Amino acid sequence: EGDLELDSSGGATVIRMNGRSEVRTEAFHLSARRMTARMSPEKKELGALSAAGDVRAVRLADAVTMYGERLEYEPETQAFLLIGNPLAVAEAGRQQATQERIRVYEKEDPATRKKVRFTELRGGKHGVHLVIEEKPK
Repeated sequence: EGDLELDSSGGATVIRMNGRSEVRTEAFHLSARRMTARMSPEKKELGALSAAGDVRAVRLADAVTMYGERLEYEPETQAFLLIGNPLAVAEAGRQQATQERIRVYEKEDPATRKKVRFTELRGGKHGVHLVIEEKPK
């Protein structure tokens, strides 16, 4: 629905999308008013993605839908940082969490040496900080 600008002057290709934009990968579906995608120069894959304005992201692995004002995504680590204005929202089924920032990332469990997904809910300077470890079933 909007404008698309490709810039490959700096080595890596940068794609800027303005207007209602949507990106779909195997890991998630993302829509927002503005997005900037940086492609990795060697692999020609998505290197980083930032989105702003009515951000909606669906993480396909666990059907979690997140809403907020800004999102930063690193595909290599599958890490999300969603910032709300004033609050970011994460919904899974009938569960809903709201907080100023929602961060999702993977980290190796030192005991099992397996990657474990963590979700952080950050309430800002005076708010609550929760870290939820998602263990496999």
